[in-house]
Amino acid sequence: MGVGTSTSSSSGGGSKQAVSNLARCIAVITAATTPSNRDKVVENLISSLQSAIAAGGDGGVGVSAQEVQLALLASGDLGRKVNLAAMAGGVAPNLLHIYLSFFDASSEDAKHAAAYALGRASVGAMDVFLPAILNALEQNSQKKQYLLLSALRELIHCYQTGGGADGGDISSSVPLILPHLVSHCSDKEEGVRTMVAECMGSLTCLEPGVMLPHLQELVATHGGKDVDDNEEGGGRKDALSCWTVATAIKFAIAAHADPSKLAGFMPSFLRLLSERDLSVRNAALLMVYSSVHHTPQLVAGLMQEHILPSLHEVSCCGCVVGILLGNGFPSCSVFL
Repeated sequence: MGVGTSTSSSSGGGSKQAVSNLARCIAVITAATTPSNRDKVVENLISSLQSAIAAGGDGGVGVSAQEVQLALLASGDLGRKVNLAAMAGGVAPNLLHIYLSFFDASSEDAKHAAAYALGRASVGAMDVFLPAILNALEQNSQKKQYLLLSALRELIHCYQTGGGADGGDISSSVPLILPHLVSHCSDKEEGVRTMVAECMGSLTCLEPGVMLPHLQELVATHGGKDVDDNEEGGGRKDALSCWTVATAIKFAIAAHADPSKLAGFMPSFLRLLSERDLSVRNAALLMVYSSVHHTPQLVAGLMQEHILPSLHEVSCCGCVVGILLGNGFPSCSVFL
């Protein structure tokens, strides 16, 4: 079952979705076949990817860019279904090296396929892949941090949507993951912060008893501070942390986090509506709108005391209309 022959039907400009679907099919079949056949498929995938790396990371002689993406995606999807670390020949360490090597590829598609594969492969072999992701997260550039956080998000998302074949959960790994997310929640790059917020939001759905007190503590620690015009100043980092918390809660609400667990923490999060930094208010308004749209009962009893006074204050400086309309709000009337 060679990668080259597997992609022959889609190599003539097939869509990314077709490649992704084909990768899932390969993974399902490979997981269900005999161990000896599975070993042969994995060996073929690794060989194809190693050849691509030797050729520059984006495909080369005998390996097209589309085949590279297929091999990356198929290996990751397989790793969600089987424990790659249990396979002989150092399969998991080899794939870990391959995934991280593709972060240096010139093709953005190859980079993101590698991040996806790294996250999915981590589900079945958490002990190998997760420590490597977290260690690399503190040692790389912002671009690679974004890719590593993408992998972490994919890992968390897999558990959010059913986990791996062994039916395990991610609860024991949250204490390892959370400090790394917190350390990047004030990153100056919005893309990195957004990825952190997505991870935090998904973890809030999975482990609300752990995550919500931590997010509340972040608001207490970083909220209510003066904004420093200096981009590197402490006040600015406080504001960025608050922005990340508001965005994380927005994602958690949209992903249907347990309203009964969220309800007691919402007054703390709604204090972000009163922050001096406009970007934090913006994020807090989006958080409120997410609640109005998905779980209105979360904010129905908090309108008069917590939400409307803050909206009035913002509207007095002429900012609220721009915030609402600039972020897809249908009208201000949803709050009134």
